[in-house]
Amino acid sequence: MTLGDAETAGIASGLPSRVARLAELIAAGKSQPQAAAIVGVFRSTVTRAARGPRYRKLVDEFRAQAIASGVGSLIAAFSTAAAQLARLCKEGTTADAVKLGACRTVIDAVLRVRDADLQQRVAELERRRDGRTFEEAKASLLRKGVVLDRLYKPIEASTAR
Repeated sequence: MTLGDAETAGIASGLPSRVARLAELIAAGKSQPQAAAIVGVFRSTVTRAARGPRYRKLVDEFRAQAIASGVGSLIAAFSTAAAQLARLCKEGTTADAVKLGACRTVIDAVLRVRDADLQQRVAELERRRDGRTFEEAKASLLRKGVVLDRLYKPIEASTAR
């Protein structure tokens, strides 16, 4: 999670470096007063920056990078946890209860992250769908060279009923 990453650098270009650093700190879980103190700016600077769409997108990108990194670590542990869980189910003793709980926790965390990712993707698709009118979607398809004559007539007929 750094400003050097290609996509993050693209979002951050044109933003003052201290504003990009604020976004990085906020994404990492610092409060606005904490981030302001670390960067050496007034809290009002953080509040003002937070109103900007590029700043918010940068915070989201930093958070996405952090989540991806954490998911990578969880997935690496997932295989080990699953193998350990299978072994404990076969030959575990009462003393292995802590290991069993740890394995369950890792597996549960991976599944929750996957579910959260899917929910985020669905929400993004819904946002995109809701943000476009039929005419805008049609114009976009035409710009891409899609021939709508064969598609448009059946759609028109089904909406006329």
